[in-house]
Amino acid sequence: MKLSVIAAGTAVAASLVVGAAAQTVGPNQGYLPRLADIMAVIQLRHAKLYFAGKARNWAMADYALGQIHSSLQDAAMLYPGIPVTNMSIVADPIRRLSDVIARKDAAKFEAVYADLTTACNGCHQANDRSYIAIKSPTANIFSNQSFAAPK
Repeated sequence: MKLSVIAAGTAVAASLVVGAAAQTVGPNQGYLPRLADIMAVIQLRHAKLYFAGKARNWAMADYALGQIHSSLQDAAMLYPGIPVTNMSIVADPIRRLSDVIARKDAAKFEAVYADLTTACNGCHQANDRSYIAIKSPTANIFSNQSFAAPK
């Protein structure tokens, strides 16, 4: 009996902490990352995705794509009304790229990656930000990270 009361009390306390933390994030309630900051992180992950796919490090590519997807969801939640809010503009390229990565299909990776890049640029254009044009990286800026697949 005593143990179940302690467990119940712990669960209530944990839910209050989580609830309080959730309330401190959002417009006018604490730190809210700027949309440009979220997009800059996505751009870095976009480059990492490219290098991981080119190196056939499928686990890293899958991780990078998942991080891109999560960041886009954050942007949509925090900034309602931007073109990515319903995720439709990037949903198909993300799904197809996820399939290519799951199949470890190096031959199709670059073409489907290009489709994701096109979708990103389409979103920028729809948001009157066509001056932000993303492309496949030409040089690896991550000299402190290996993209080779683990052996």
